Amino acid sequence: MIRVVVVDGEALVRTALRQILQSTDGIRVVGEDDGRGAVAIVAETAPDVLLLGAGGSVGDGTAVLRGVRALPAPPAVALLTPADTG
Repeated sequence: MIRVVVVDGEALVRTALRQILQSTDGIRVVGEDDGRGAVAIVAETAPDVLLLGAGGSVGDGTAVLRGVRALPAPPAVALLTPADTG
């Protein structure tokens, strides 16, 4: 079972990702956050993967990424960036 934490500043994005992931065999969402408590949730839940949105309250994600990388056993991180529609 792959354990995932979803972090994004937009509640709609977190909800959509959680629903997609939870409908996939072998994946379990163990936490989600808007960015402010992300490092604590990752430390608490010890996921295999962190899906980290860049934007909103998460900012560019670098502060969260630095905090997560400083943990004793950091997860793999996928940085989700907004599409450029301009």
